[in-house]
Amino acid sequence: MQPVLSEFVQGIELGEAQTAETLVLMPLLSALPPGPDYLTLSEALAAGTLTITELHEGGTVPKLAAVNEGALPVLLLDGEEIIGAKQNRVLNTTILIREYAKTVLPVSCVEQGRWRYDTHEFHDSPNVMAPRMRARKQRSVSEHLAHSGERASDQGDVWESVAELAADASAPPSPTGAMRDVYAHAEDDITALVRAFHPLPDQRGMLVFIQGKPAGVEYISHARAFAKVFDKLLRGYALEALITRDKGNDDVTPAAAKTFLAAIEQSDITSYEAIGYGVEYRIVGKTIVGSALSLANAMIHVSLLAAQDSTGKRRTRREIIY
Repeated sequence: MQPVLSEFVQGIELGEAQTAETLVLMPLLSALPPGPDYLTLSEALAAGTLTITELHEGGTVPKLAAVNEGALPVLLLDGEEIIGAKQNRVLNTTILIREYAKTVLPVSCVEQGRWRYDTHEFHDSPNVMAPRMRARKQRSVSEHLAHSGERASDQGDVWESVAELAADASAPPSPTGAMRDVYAHAEDDITALVRAFHPLPDQRGMLVFIQGKPAGVEYISHARAFAKVFDKLLRGYALEALITRDKGNDDVTPAAAKTFLAAIEQSDITSYEAIGYGVEYRIVGKTIVGSALSLANAMIHVSLLAAQDSTGKRRTRREIIY
């Protein structure tokens, strides 16, 4: 395993678990070097220093153009949604955009039924893909990157995963098949569940359990940046917790959390020069899939998600009731 990843696993400490309904969150604490300062996607868009548009006027589904006019890099997270332009998209990988730089972003569409301009520029969204959707996309992006050098997803599977999410949430038909409409349908329940949790002052990440099963790890090198994206990341897990009845072991323990983290050591890990700053790692194992981004021996971002079965589908579901 890459030394920087080994140091990450060894350098993580677990905080006291927070629990609400079927969702359990274990804070990740660490004294590892945080690396250089950066803005989050939401911060940069709000400041007006980051602009994201279609690649050209006609647009192309899998690629967007980003211009960072700020003095700090900007961290864009895998699975983060941006809305507007010709259709809503999500990021295919985590990118640390260089300051004063133009960058081409690899993305996937999460709004199948629209291909017309809503706005010229993309805007921030409160949502990140639900973890099971991201896991499927993570795997397909890793496969495409290994075989073609492109950070492309299986776009058809992404659309299918949006449709499955809508069905599991009992969401009404979306006029454009938009992922954001599924979140909007469940907004009250998502908001109530997310409000039950809070980040600690020095927290850099979280390990999330749903129905007693580990669902994912999210780590960001600066506690300040993690606090900024805490609600956005947690919303995806909250939605998944609301729509799944998969039964697991309700006894969530630090040992179970450490076992999930340690799965990275038995996974296949491939490194690539990242888009923007750093080194990108693609992680594929029997129980996890994920990615990581390091810069100057600092782990900037890690996302580890529970691997899905061959279809990527949940076997059971629950209806969200209002």
